Amino acid sequence: MVRSHPGSHLVNVSSLFGLIAPAGQAAYATSKFAVRGFTESLRAERTPAVGVTVVHPGGIRTGIAPTVPDLLARITPGHYPAALSLLLNRRRWAR
Repeated sequence: MVRSHPGSHLVNVSSLFGLIAPAGQAAYATSKFAVRGFTESLRAERTPAVGVTVVHPGGIRTGIAPTVPDLLARITPGHYPAALSLLLNRRRWAR
């Protein structure tokens, strides 16, 4: 479907655990590495007119981990659309 829309850009959101695999997080890290692998495969198959990006954000406040440090507690899911838009508009960062 994306191939039929030249100029579109597919963004998959993984996690920092799609880049590292800490002890005690095997299932979660496995799922996030899978998102990364899926995205890389899509990138290899895509037409040049369609962009594909995987994003690996750090911790955000979602209620899943109530003990997240105060610095991260200020970051909410609502922050990501603007950040993604900024990155995608700077094509050198999105491949």
